[in-house]
Amino acid sequence: MLNRIFQHSSKWIVFLGVFFIFSNCGGTKSVQYFTIDMPSPVSSSTSEKTTDYLGIKQLDSGIMFHEDRLIYQDSQREIKYWNYKKWIAPPSVLLTEALKRNLSRAQIFHNVLDYPTSIQTRYVLEGKLNSFEEHDAIEGWTVRVGFELRLFDMELHKFIWEQSFENQAAVTEKTIAGVVQGFDNASSDCIQAAVEQISKLFDK
Repeated sequence: MLNRIFQHSSKWIVFLGVFFIFSNCGGTKSVQYFTIDMPSPVSSSTSEKTTDYLGIKQLDSGIMFHEDRLIYQDSQREIKYWNYKKWIAPPSVLLTEALKRNLSRAQIFHNVLDYPTSIQTRYVLEGKLNSFEEHDAIEGWTVRVGFELRLFDMELHKFIWEQSFENQAAVTEKTIAGVVQGFDNASSDCIQAAVEQISKLFDK
């Protein structure tokens, strides 16, 4: 009698073990990682507008944008996250690197560096990320990118320029690829506008 009970119990233990293994395998989701990809126009100028260096501080991420998960909103007040769709780095890092790359290629400064740096820099660019999220509405999906920038002159000991930039881009395809493309477009427009304004400050 005891042997029959033991054999019956053993079969159930094996069955439950196999079920647990397959349940875990089937339920595991892989994380998808994305980055922004935008063209960085090369300036036609053969020399920089100033011989001074520019240092760029990493953008302040604020409350919402300190982590790498993609953010979306389908209502006015509620903030939601895609747990399995992430940026390769927080948005503040991605946009700081994009700004640095575009300003380097614009041939405005002698060199563009991360700040703080051991090299003496006359100008320091800092700012804050204000928006970097997807908006899902019945009439269509959009993404919004916005940040504010300030340029500090170390010799004059004051800010010589500040401006806010924001752009909203339509998501033409309701897929993650379409959403990321929307972020590319909105980010590119904001960054190009910022670079153009900074460049005009050093027109002779």
